[in-house]
Amino acid sequence: MSGLPIVLVVCLGSAILAMASFTLTRKLLKPIDISEHQTFLDAMFNIVGTLVSLILGLLVAAALDQYQNLERAVDNEAASVSEIYRFSRGLQEPSRSQIQGLCERYCQLVISDEWPALAQGKVSQAVFETFCLLSDEVVLIHPSHDGEANLQASMLESLDIVGAGRRERLLTLNNTREHLLGPILLAGAVIVLAFAFFYVKRNSLFHSVVIAFVAIALGGNMALIYVLSKPFDGDWKIQPRAFALNLKARQMLRESTLLDPAQAKSIPLKPATKLPQPIQP
Repeated sequence: MSGLPIVLVVCLGSAILAMASFTLTRKLLKPIDISEHQTFLDAMFNIVGTLVSLILGLLVAAALDQYQNLERAVDNEAASVSEIYRFSRGLQEPSRSQIQGLCERYCQLVISDEWPALAQGKVSQAVFETFCLLSDEVVLIHPSHDGEANLQASMLESLDIVGAGRRERLLTLNNTREHLLGPILLAGAVIVLAFAFFYVKRNSLFHSVVIAFVAIALGGNMALIYVLSKPFDGDWKIQPRAFALNLKARQMLRESTLLDPAQAKSIPLKPATKLPQPIQP
């Protein structure tokens, strides 16, 4: 179970648990008359509630920002691999074929090997080795003219982006922020609900419904943080679509009749369509 089902189950479970705890507390414990300490308890309740809400909101915003940054990093990584492939077309053999083959192998392994490994909190050794081989091929190019030197410089810049994108993907596997703050948030949520349990209200049904809504808000946000902290697993996981698009583009390029730019001259051009003349008044 992952993604949206987790959020829904946590929200529903939080509401049921909060209402059941409130009902059980009212049956086992005699309601406490807090009228003499109402002002003090209201102030304390507001302080604790504000702190928990603030920390929860900051964590949700941080988790969402990290998720979006990771999506952009994956897109930039795939786009840079595509740029290396495109730049390599200006090189001489055998460098051109070797670099293009490694680019395709990198995309294939990211999809078939590394993405399933990331879902399990692991990394792909095959992808790392392919990236190292690709780096060596680009670095060891011996330019025969200024054009190849410029292409090599451009490919080296793209390699830096590929490495940075993969590094950012791997760093998410060691993110322990949510694991450290999770118990603190849970304790804060329990304290907020515990305050509400002992408030004396005439309408207990209304009181329990309000507690249920508070529990849904707290539990739902905590579940959302958990889901966003696992960007490669679950229904909301980041997909390697950009790498798949690279492979599809390479396949279309191989099947194209325009692999040699000189062949473009043999394609007949359609005559230009004449625009209708404006009607004279």
